[in-house]
Amino acid sequence: MAGYHSKDIARGTYGELSKITEEHEELLDAAQQGNRIMVLCELCDMVGAIEAYAQKHHNIGLDEIITMKDATKRAFEDGTRAPRIETGIDPVTAAKIKRSLATTDSIANLLPPEPGSISRSLKQFFNKVWNW
Repeated sequence: MAGYHSKDIARGTYGELSKITEEHEELLDAAQQGNRIMVLCELCDMVGAIEAYAQKHHNIGLDEIITMKDATKRAFEDGTRAPRIETGIDPVTAAKIKRSLATTDSIANLLPPEPGSISRSLKQFFNKVWNW
């Protein structure tokens, strides 16, 4: 392990996803080392890797990626798009689940009501995730 990083990081191929992965792993390593300057360098390298991949595989430049980034930022700022919930379920699927559960009052009502049962755990989960 010589050089800038504290661990071995596999080299990627410029213009391929493997290069983005390499730069991401280097970014994480720089952050773990507490090296703020190296973090900035790795962020720049990631932008370059993303640009090369997008151009090679999708024939688009950073300007189009930034346009989409701005649209996503607006959606978060105006509340159109909520942050991903901690379960890893995407917002569309979460909304579908919530709608389907609303028709049955809640999934907890379909399960045994014993104390400490899965029904209570699920009810607590849904209360936490969807503020029911």
